Order: sequence, then structure tokens, then C-alpha cells
Amino acid sequence: MPGVIEWKISPGSNAFAVAVLRTSDNGAGAAATSAAVGVAHLTPPVRQFVDVLPLDGERYHYNFVHVKLGYADGPLYGWQSAIPVELIQTFDPLLTYEDERSRRLDTLYQSDAVIQSSVRQQGPAGSQTIARGHLTGSAVDCEMVSFGQAFTNPPVILFEGGLSYEPTSSNWSTPASFVSTGHQFRDVRAQNVTTTGFTVYAKLIQKGTFASTGADFGAGNALTTAGANTQAAATSSVTGNQYTWHYDGELHVTATGNPFAVTLDVEVARDSLSTGGSWTERGVTLYSITANAGSSADQTWTDEQKSHTITSTDMSDTGNNTRLRIKSATISSLGPITSTEGTFSFHGYNVAVDADSNHGITWQTQTNITASMTPSTDRDAITWEAFEAY
Repeated sequence: MPGVIEWKISPGSNAFAVAVLRTSDNGAGAAATSAAVGVAHLTPPVRQFVDVLPLDGERYHYNFVHVKLGYADGPLYGWQSAIPVELIQTFDPLLTYEDERSRRLDTLYQSDAVIQSSVRQQGPAGSQTIARGHLTGSAVDCEMVSFGQAFTNPPVILFEGGLSYEPTSSNWSTPASFVSTGHQFRDVRAQNVTTTGFTVYAKLIQKGTFASTGADFGAGNALTTAGANTQAAATSSVTGNQYTWHYDGELHVTATGNPFAVTLDVEVARDSLSTGGSWTERGVTLYSITANAGSSADQTWTDEQKSHTITSTDMSDTGNNTRLRIKSATISSLGPITSTEGTFSFHGYNVAVDADSNHGITWQTQTNITASMTPSTDRDAITWEAFEAY
């Protein structure tokens, strides 16, 4: 039956850990200080220490000191001594000390050198799960890695190594687009991660230059009544998700037979077709003109450009998916009016047939080029590290 000595410590500061030193008696009732050894390191808030020793009647001496990384050790508190006493059971009176010790080990160890999966580690943020499993290895770009031992859950995978700069144009996906002075970015990640393996993606990326492209509205279109529209087929996923509508329009209003002014208001809408098949209004612009009594007025808008942001998930990727539409047209006056007193016409651009100055819908594209971070598979490699953290 072993003996125990229990210490309850009241430190001067709870910001520091406490190191516990122990030594034997020098035969004269004092500590043999030259033989002192550290026996415990108590991190806040732990301030209790139980030393299990032989029940031999010997006197043991203890001292305590504040310690913290980056700080000099504090002064010793002064030697205190005690003699081990018999352990008194405080858990289950039917358990012997050996039974209790065995039970505690059974909850910690599953077998030799293997701890139970439920064991947790106390840290600054509280009780946390210990990482379960740890494997390392090396691989090259596009390689399928198989773990030597399967994980319970897909692991977290970290990488290091591989090229950070590739100067050879022929090693790039589009050699003619490579710019030797351009920036290169690393993109390394694990793809298709499972409990048994993953695929390495390890590329250098050089961003391409922006280029403007577009689609045309219907040839010869002229929108002259409310509800009229013309459509175009735009690419559904573009750089920056930005689309620009190009069109022109003209309004004419006359008040030659009216003792009051006449105003023509026309609302022009820009719409896109959603992935669900319904049209979504992205923006509306009001065009207005007024003719004073006894006169007429005309106004023209050339190359109107209206931009809207539309993500690929909000844009259908088949057929005509953008349109220019007359939302409303209204003539108003304090005097009598007729529909012939106001006319209008809007035209969505078409480069191919109508020789307009731009496409009806334009957007920008940026094609990046890539190069492997492991071009020489016999000497270049990426080091990977996998561990299950939950």
C-alpha cells in the first residue's frame, strides 16, 4: 500500500504556473537541497498536488516557484516537509486502492500504447478532443495518395514544399500567354478527400489579361411599344459577374395642337433569365422629354451603357438569357392628348448585322494559365501531413 503527501498551494499570482520541487531529508531534519528535483508543473487553475510515495516513514521536503515561458523563475517559497500517510479511499468504500487505480487506467488506455477514443486533453480553451491519427508522406501534382491506414473520418491535410516560381514558358498550360515578369501564385490543396486517400492539386497560377466579349440582340430590333423586348444569349459565368447592356433610343413629342405642355415618359428595363426559368428585372432607367405648348421636342440617347452584377447561380446557361424591355410608356398633359403626340424607339445593339459600335451585352473574361509545382517528378515533390482532428 503506497502513501501520499497532499499539498494545496496558494500562489502569489494566478497568471503563472507553479513548479514543485522535492528532495529527501539530510538526516538533520532539513532539506537536502542539492538533490532537489522537479516533480510537478501546475498550470492555472490547478493548485493541488498529490505525491504518491512509499509508506516508509521517511520525511520529504518540498518547495514551490512561479514559472512562465519568457520570464525569469520567481523566488523559492521556502522548504516545507511532510511524511507520507496511508491513502484513505474517498470514492467507493468497496474499492481497494489497486481497484481504483486499475479503473482509472482502464478509462485511459484501451491496450498497451493505445488510449481510449473518448480521452480528451485539457487546454486553454477547455477540454478538447485529441487529434486521432497522424500520417505524413510526399507526392506530386495530380497524384492519387492512398493512406497506409484508413482514418475514421476524412482528415485535415496540410502541405509544404513545391516550386514557387516557374521560369520556363513551355511548362505552362499556354506557353504563348506566359509573362516572365508576371506574378505567380501557389494553389495547392487536397481534392476528393476520403478516409482512405486524396488527390494532390499543386499548381502555380498566372492570371490572364482581361478581354471584353459579348453577345448581340436581335438584328434590326426596334422597341416602340410598352412590353416590347429583344433578347441575347450571354455566357452564364464570367469574370467579376458583371454584364453591361448597350443600346440607344430616341423620343419625340409634339404639342402643336395643345394649349399645354406634353410629356413623354418611357421606362427601359434590363432583365436576365434565372436558372429556374423566370425573368428577373436587374434595373430600370426612365427616359423623359417635354414639349411646350404649340411646339415639339426630340431627344436621342446614343450608346447607353448600364451594368449589373449577376452570379452564375442566378443566370440560366442555355439560350437567350438577357433582354432589353420597354417596361412602360406614358404621355401626360394638362390638356387633351392623343397617343400620336408621343413616339419612341429603342434599339439593342447588334455588331454582326446592324454594324453597331458594340455588342448588345458585353462582359469581361480572364483566362488564367497554370504550371505544375512538381514539374520533375523524380526530384520535385510536395510534403503532406494528414491528421484527424475531430
